[in-house]
Amino acid sequence: MQRDLREAAKWYARAAESGYTPAQGRLAQPYESGQGVPLDYVLAYSWYARAMAGGHEASKRAMALLSQRMTLRQIQAARAALLTPGDSEGRPDGIIVEKRLLAQRCQHEQRKFVDACRDFIKANGFPLHVPSPTSTWRLMSSRLISTSERDT
Repeated sequence: MQRDLREAAKWYARAAESGYTPAQGRLAQPYESGQGVPLDYVLAYSWYARAMAGGHEASKRAMALLSQRMTLRQIQAARAALLTPGDSEGRPDGIIVEKRLLAQRCQHEQRKFVDACRDFIKANGFPLHVPSPTSTWRLMSSRLISTSERDT
């Protein structure tokens, strides 16, 4: 049986446009390699970004590798495409992608902050049952202030 890469890309596009994250990552691959569709690094980058925003980890790695082969101008065009609404060419709705990427970055930074607080607490002998980062900061600051008052 002969593989019809153009037909496969068409079906991946349908699934990807309906929001199926793995299909978004798979759709980027033919655009990256030019198999079944015209070679288009910008479009591949856009689909990888959309899949990554949906939590597809393999797309994150693939997008990083793809960006190493892209020119600065192509990367800028791909990022600009992420900020414009989708069109009939199958380009993803970039506003949604950008919001998801920002939300992921915020969640990642929040996790790093909470982990740093926990590490600090463990290292300084504070209890680990503190319910929230805000309470953690209050507890840490009150103990640090009381310690500094004793030192003076």
